[in-house]
Amino acid sequence: MGGSTVKNFQSCRLVLAGFAILACTAAQSPCGGGASFTHAADMATTRLNGISVASAIPFTGVVPSVVGDPTLAYAEWKQGVGCPTNLAGAYSCFSSSDPTDLLNTGLFLVKTGPTSSDPTVDLSTYPAGINSDLAPYAAADLQGVAGAKVSDLTELGYDLRKPDSNAAFNQAGSHCGLRSPRFNVVTQGAAGLSTHRFYCFNGTLDNVNQGWIRLRWTPPVAGSLADLADPPMDPLDTIQSISIVADEGQDPLAGIPDLGGLSVLDNIDVNGVLVGAGLPPTPPPPPGGGGDDEDDGQGEDNDHNCFHFNGNWTHGEKSRLSYSDKAMKMKFVATGGARSIHSTGPKCVSFVADGTVNRKPGYTATVEACDRSGPTAIGTFSITITGPGGFRYEKTSSMSKGKLKVRG
Repeated sequence: MGGSTVKNFQSCRLVLAGFAILACTAAQSPCGGGASFTHAADMATTRLNGISVASAIPFTGVVPSVVGDPTLAYAEWKQGVGCPTNLAGAYSCFSSSDPTDLLNTGLFLVKTGPTSSDPTVDLSTYPAGINSDLAPYAAADLQGVAGAKVSDLTELGYDLRKPDSNAAFNQAGSHCGLRSPRFNVVTQGAAGLSTHRFYCFNGTLDNVNQGWIRLRWTPPVAGSLADLADPPMDPLDTIQSISIVADEGQDPLAGIPDLGGLSVLDNIDVNGVLVGAGLPPTPPPPPGGGGDDEDDGQGEDNDHNCFHFNGNWTHGEKSRLSYSDKAMKMKFVATGGARSIHSTGPKCVSFVADGTVNRKPGYTATVEACDRSGPTAIGTFSITITGPGGFRYEKTSSMSKGKLKVRG
């Protein structure tokens, strides 16, 4: 389970805290089963890209997280550190920026200490031979991308706080190394799950201002964006997740004397849709709701993997989340309630919770759930669990039986 290999575990038990409600009734059930994907052309488009054209991938948000020791890594959207839209002249941000970011918010990713302190990891020929994410590290999960075809992905990018066009070797400003910060694209095809990377070092310089550079990964003249990934992607495969990973630390590697280990990003780009701010917090329910302030439910899937949840909107610290995969003998239990709760669209919610896997601490779960209640649909959910040693578990599914309730 270590390294970057993604395990496609079957879903199971979900205890959702105070915001999304995943519930299966006794008469109905599977909340999981095998991973279910929908072609991007069939998905509801929620945003427009920079040229006001609907994107084939409904990219909606970026949720930061830390994998491994939280005392050595940090990930958060922070006000006042992003590409400025309220300054003129050379300091002004690029003409196309996230129009919802009114506070100059930037994505702050930090790794403290060496790139790896694991004696089993050989960095002598770095980056050759390194095929996994090196914990601890800062990360950010892109929302709304699961289920799209690789062929629908035509552009990735971000703005990087850096005062020179030489992104790779100029050491001023944000870190931009041979591998980090990078996009990790997890895909599923006939051969199973695989991870494909787009490195900062290989990004194409698209624009420069006083203090920021804009990097893009776009299809070459002859070929597709899938050809630029390491390793290349199959255009027919399905995207299960996209994340940004910053796992290079404060040590010089491969002759590049970069001792920063810190990057500030903005205007994360998927197919020209730009996200330059964190998701807004979900407001608490109105007072006087009585029992409506708490939620509860339970259910199981065809493999008799069950979930149960209880949620408290007013006091997020009282919220609970557990998720277990009986076949894989894996169980996540949140500790201390929900770290963050965000609305990701109409009847869609995302939240982050720290907890344990099989009673071992240091794991983080990010969950997104959408209420699709109707005559032929119930809802969808996705869950990502990250932890020490590069552990990463991901599952996206449509609920065929049961019920899902999302406030808002």
